[in-house]
Amino acid sequence: MMKDTIYRPLMILLALFSLQGCAQLSVEEKEDARLSLDKMAEKTVSELLKSNDDLEEKFKHSVGYMVTNWKTTKVPVVGGGSGDGVIVDQKTGHHTYVKVKRFDIGGGMGARSYKNLVLIKDAKFLKDLQQGKWNFEAGAEVAAGTAGTAGGSSGADSGYKVYMLLDGGGSATATVRAIRLNLDTSLN
Repeated sequence: MMKDTIYRPLMILLALFSLQGCAQLSVEEKEDARLSLDKMAEKTVSELLKSNDDLEEKFKHSVGYMVTNWKTTKVPVVGGGSGDGVIVDQKTGHHTYVKVKRFDIGGGMGARSYKNLVLIKDAKFLKDLQQGKWNFEAGAEVAAGTAGTAGGSSGADSGYKVYMLLDGGGSATATVRAIRLNLDTSLN
């Protein structure tokens, strides 16, 4: 009986350490994941530059940008989504990898996958993002197929502008949303 009392916690502790070791990515897996996010970001920026005449000049003069790959679902009152992405400092070329989550309360319905390009005009905002900080935001979005538009509390003085590239699905929402950004510790 005494033996079980001592060995059981030790076995549980050993199992937890073993699982933690399995959960970490190998160097090759990390490089593949980073490369995949970098390619997704490059493709998203390229496609948005082709379809937005005013974007090229703004992109050249930005201090940085973030590209995020989202999957979201919205039912009449609540919704949510998650994704991953990369923040690029235009001056240094440094890449910071992130995970994002959002929670919506408000009217609307739909499900979609899309990519966001957040064009960063303000150096302080870029630094905040690189440290894993993001704001609450109110906004409205309409999307169908590969066309979409978004509006929100991210006005002209906010230090950034958001562009959307839809992969598919459709939705129409007017919500208050909380967006949480975390650094992806497995890739940074």
